[in-house]
Amino acid sequence: MSIYNSQHDALAVGSDARSPILYGGNYVQLPLNFMNYFMGYKERRLLLKSLKEGPYVFREILDPTNEGKIKMQEEEDLNDKELTHYEADIKLLKICGMH
Repeated sequence: MSIYNSQHDALAVGSDARSPILYGGNYVQLPLNFMNYFMGYKERRLLLKSLKEGPYVFREILDPTNEGKIKMQEEEDLNDKELTHYEADIKLLKICGMH
């Protein structure tokens, strides 16, 4: 076994520190690689849901401190379900190396 083969095998499998690598023409593997990679996380269900649904989109809400004026939603305005989705988005971005 040459050094190239062992390096190639290590890259194909991925590691705990980064997501699996895709080689040109192997994009069919992407969903399977993500599913397998996320199995190591306790919040894998939330990560996969975030991946499928896309990022949480902040919306305009009524500002309770400004008598009915509209403001852009902020992190402290999120309910538990929205906050969980938002935090999963952030974790997903960090895992994928985009944040």
